[in-house]
Amino acid sequence: MSLPDVWSQCLDFFGTPLVIEPSPGQLSSDAGLLPVRQFDERVGLTRAFADALDDPRDPDLAEHTFLEMVRSRV
Repeated sequence: MSLPDVWSQCLDFFGTPLVIEPSPGQLSSDAGLLPVRQFDERVGLTRAFADALDDPRDPDLAEHTFLEMVRSRV
């Protein structure tokens, strides 16, 4: 999905200018969560949380790993 050439906007974000421009690249609806995901991978919070839980289901029958399911809930 790409956006046509439209507008760019500059907002005052608590005294810091915030420039919003359409991007010709691929778009993601969860792009704001990418830095959170990178931080979580660095500190290992959800991995430690998933390791502390017990999942009695057979992992071969699950479509996603237990860690992925925990991360989606968090």
